[in-house]
Amino acid sequence: MNIDSLFETNVILASLPDAGAINASLGPLLLRASERASAAPMGWHGPVPADLGAGDAQALASLTEQAIAVARRYTERGDAGAPVPHWATQIRLNVARFGQSPPELAPSYGAYWTADYIVDDGYAGSPDRALAGELVVEDPRLPAPMMELPDLRLQVSADPRGTFYDPEAAIRPTTGMLLLLPGWLRRRYRPLRSRQPRSWVSIALTPVR
Repeated sequence: MNIDSLFETNVILASLPDAGAINASLGPLLLRASERASAAPMGWHGPVPADLGAGDAQALASLTEQAIAVARRYTERGDAGAPVPHWATQIRLNVARFGQSPPELAPSYGAYWTADYIVDDGYAGSPDRALAGELVVEDPRLPAPMMELPDLRLQVSADPRGTFYDPEAAIRPTTGMLLLLPGWLRRRYRPLRSRQPRSWVSIALTPVR
């Protein structure tokens, strides 16, 4: 007996070759911007500052270009003769400190991809899972798979000892990681339990013709 999974959802994890240079520039920028804002239980989230320096602007441009390149790599045009779309971007800067829980990110149906680039994961190299702060991605079919009997789970492997359906998937961020997900996925970050702040850049990628 076989069990086949249908309707796979792509989640892309990439490492940038110039992550060190990008982080060295954007890390201090994000912390300075967040310190000017009042503390909030959901952390700090804001636009790119208008007074961005040349070095920071170059680092942000490099990050954006590489996110677009990954989106292009994993997006197929249904019609080979169709023009290649231009990717419009909307950028948001984010910082979370100890105990802060960023707001749940509702699906962005206008964006084809949403990207998060982790400038500093806040773990300071520690593998301790108690530091939490994982990115949680929800099954977009919810609540349908659990409406009738929430205590039942679909078995996703033919092996009787195999794995079972989970309505959420957790990803532990790492510094320098670029994560791309379809814009229609709902996601959130668990509260961070590290004394070191986490900083990341969110990019909404929308194809324009």
